Amino acid sequence: MPNQERRFAHFVLEGFTETESYRSPPQGGGGGAVPDRNRRVHGSALLRQLRALEKEMETARQAQIEAGLEAGFGLQVEFESFPDIELAFESLARERSGIELFNVRHEETVTKATVFVPDGKLSLFEHWIRDYLANKKSEDGKRSLDHKALINTIREIRAATLKELWTDSPFVFPETEDETLWWEVWLPIRGDRRASVASFRRLAQMHNLLVAPEELEFPERTVLLMRGSRSQLTQSMMVLNSVAELRRAKETADFFDTLPLDEQLDWLNELLARTEFVGANEDVPHLHIGYRHQQRASVTYARPRRR
Repeated sequence: MPNQERRFAHFVLEGFTETESYRSPPQGGGGGAVPDRNRRVHGSALLRQLRALEKEMETARQAQIEAGLEAGFGLQVEFESFPDIELAFESLARERSGIELFNVRHEETVTKATVFVPDGKLSLFEHWIRDYLANKKSEDGKRSLDHKALINTIREIRAATLKELWTDSPFVFPETEDETLWWEVWLPIRGDRRASVASFRRLAQMHNLLVAPEELEFPERTVLLMRGSRSQLTQSMMVLNSVAELRRAKETADFFDTLPLDEQLDWLNELLARTEFVGANEDVPHLHIGYRHQQRASVTYARPRRR
């Protein structure tokens, strides 16, 4: 029989809800209607941006050769949409050409996609834009081959920076250039997981970045922990070109679980000292787990301080 303790009234919120039919979220290009643009003006502007990237591509290639890399030459490129227009980001990837979509972010009213473009493959995007400028159609004139659905969504093309690789909350992005922290580094596979990881470790060592020995493997990514500053990362185009995503490493329960029992007790006592328990007869919200009443407490949270 359940323990018959004093019953508490439930919170019932009325008059604050509205029923709507379910609508599936957009899947890359499913936003509002994309307006037509002046082909000559828009296409020419994007071509100029691509030509500017050719110089950065060559700079990146030379730096990678001088560092002794034998493969993986290329550049991270950022595509940004027009406001309130969903970028057809999945159209940017071309597996056979080695063009890989690394990450997609929604920032306020725009969509941003970071794409790795191998050396020599910027020409593919140039062909798309030239087809757009020419309003290219199939031989019978019935099908459009101008890539308009993609090109009309792109406002800007530029080389990606450290900030474009950050896929964690913007509130935990390091505030200063010199702040040293542990980063989660998400590496692409690029056809050879071991070679990709080995190349990154060699580059990190060259720039005095500490990389932990442990690795976490996912089907399309390898995750490492790396210690360094924003300044160290931004000084190396090669390191950034090796990375698909960056996040701040999180504190886990492993820190507490691996402590000796006496130190765990110290941490517990420190928590209890910061805890205010509510009186048994005070009428306050509380939780039920099954038939048992959970201890009611108001806890002031503070991030653990390493001793």
